[in-house]
Amino acid sequence: MSFLYSKKWKKGFKVSVVSMLLLSTFISSIGSERVSAASAPVPGGMGLEPVLWLKADSDATTADGLLTDWKDQSASPVGFELDIPAGKKAPSYNPGGINFNPSVAFDNPTGWNHYNSSVKFVGDKPITFQSGYAVYKFKSGGALVGATEPTGTNGVIIMGGYGDNFTTGNGVHSIFDYYNPVDRSRAQIVNFDIVSNTDHTARIDGAGAKFTNRMNFDKFTFTPVIGATSGRNYNWSGLVADVAEIILYDAQTANDASKIESYLAIKYGITLNNGASPYLSTNESEVWTVDSKYKHNIAGIGKDEAQGLNQKQSLSINAGVPQVAVGVNTLAATNADNSSILMDQQYFVWADNGMPLTYDQSINTPGQYHAQRVWKVQNTNNVDKVEIGIPAISVPAGYQLLVSDSEDFTEASGYDLSLKDVNGVPHYTAKAALKDGEYFTFSAWAPKYTSANVSNVSVTEDEVIVTFDEELDFSNVASLAGFKLEINGQPITIDSFEPGANSKTLKLKTSQIIPSNVSVIVSYDIEDGNLKGTNGAPAQSFSEHAVTKVDKSLLQAKVTEVTGEDLEESEYTPASWTALDDAMNEAERVLTDLT
Repeated sequence: MSFLYSKKWKKGFKVSVVSMLLLSTFISSIGSERVSAASAPVPGGMGLEPVLWLKADSDATTADGLLTDWKDQSASPVGFELDIPAGKKAPSYNPGGINFNPSVAFDNPTGWNHYNSSVKFVGDKPITFQSGYAVYKFKSGGALVGATEPTGTNGVIIMGGYGDNFTTGNGVHSIFDYYNPVDRSRAQIVNFDIVSNTDHTARIDGAGAKFTNRMNFDKFTFTPVIGATSGRNYNWSGLVADVAEIILYDAQTANDASKIESYLAIKYGITLNNGASPYLSTNESEVWTVDSKYKHNIAGIGKDEAQGLNQKQSLSINAGVPQVAVGVNTLAATNADNSSILMDQQYFVWADNGMPLTYDQSINTPGQYHAQRVWKVQNTNNVDKVEIGIPAISVPAGYQLLVSDSEDFTEASGYDLSLKDVNGVPHYTAKAALKDGEYFTFSAWAPKYTSANVSNVSVTEDEVIVTFDEELDFSNVASLAGFKLEINGQPITIDSFEPGANSKTLKLKTSQIIPSNVSVIVSYDIEDGNLKGTNGAPAQSFSEHAVTKVDKSLLQAKVTEVTGEDLEESEYTPASWTALDDAMNEAERVLTDLT
């Protein structure tokens, strides 16, 4: 037995017979394509009207973190009933699942006979499919969009997943296309278009997909199901995925594909075509222009009323590198929680140069370096102040956000970073207003000398312990260069080095004994040296006196030895006895000196 969580809904309006006849005549005059009304938002703006448009941030009803109702946003909406088989529960709803926007998690059975035991949204009327787009994270795939009626052993599947491929088929046995690549680390934009019976195209994240199986089939009509598909032997599996948006059309969408994909890419933090495609607004303005250098991790915020876009904060969802998050005036837990306002056709898009977060690029401020990674901004229609954040683990405390109109940051404005929690992840953030074409990055302070101490290791070896104010990186240092030691102005040999007791210290070892009453100078020259901080910034030059510290354990042992011998003054000359007495008094002073 199944439980139904649903209400059927339909948008309707009353028209006169005359109006209906006039409308029918108008539609006939322009052909079969259904074009959106000026006031109705559609993906890409003034283009073809979808026959199905589900998005997790609109008309999704939840209870206790579960999705109980999901309304189609198309002009003639499909009504869906949520079918929950006995013992199952509704799909989970994550308010910030994909780029601060909601997503719906399906976790259905993966066998061919999954349909009756799958949690699914079942449509109430047929639609025709020729083209479509979806944004979802492919876990193990399955039927993203299926059908209520089996037409063969395989059920209908639209932009679903099987193995390492996306797949679309009309439900006829063995009639389906496979295309890839699949990236299970993040959500992807999937597109499929039936140009003709023998000509199909597919795009993944705005780039042409690779087909591994291609069959002939034309556009087809079916009653949609979300999360499962009805079939017989060799049917597809139930859906296991996080779904954000599904858009289906009954005609080709090639003319509007760039705008539709731009809408989805801005909304979900997805880089289009590996950075080789522009991002377009509904009025066909380039809100991101292709840049051969700044093409990595493209993301943006923007408002475009013609397609219902109101993305107030965003980040690139690419995995593997720390990503900056940018929000209008602030960063909130979700896009919906950000109450800041953008005006229609305002966009703020950024990308980076693909370099690492290694802080070894010098700027005008002595001892301060900026990261190799630099971001470029395209600001359309003057978006004002934004908050920029980066995970704190990648930017240690004390750093700054730098903003400049040049890539070298020699004349940069610095903004101090403060710690802020963004969905449980500590971020360093700063607020700034960036103009169109400006750049931003982060700066770090190079390791600076704080102290040096001479320590007696043994009767044949001494060492100078040098301490810095930043953590040091010894991972790629086989031999240390740039350091010098001097005793009373005379150089002595540094035989070896090793990391100190903590990550901010190192030990310079020498076989030459360093007396306690001499002047010891330790110096480092950045031009000859190879010491860097863990942030990549080179250690700064210095030349300082080292403080001689006596190993008190050895001194105490010697004092104990001397006092235990019951020495007699008569056994010494007056001068030698006086010298011994002075030495013992000095030893006592040193041992009782807590500094």
